[in-house]
Amino acid sequence: MSSVEVAAVEPAATSVHANGFALRRIVTHAVTRAEVEAIRHALGLTHGNKSRAARLLRTNYTTLHAKMRRHGISAQEFLAQA
Repeated sequence: MSSVEVAAVEPAATSVHANGFALRRIVTHAVTRAEVEAIRHALGLTHGNKSRAARLLRTNYTTLHAKMRRHGISAQEFLAQA
């Protein structure tokens, strides 16, 4: 089984306010983009097999499934790549 590489995510250019809200938004956006990219990559490698993708990502199936729902990712789109 191959490992999953996650590319560095560049945050959007946004001014950082003293209260830290803009920085929090940048970090949240970067984490979301990294999660989506990693999940999509793992599903591509496993041809939509969520159990194998979860193992590649070193997480459990329930967490992967919840993140897929949250980000609107369907394993169905990766089935045709088999």
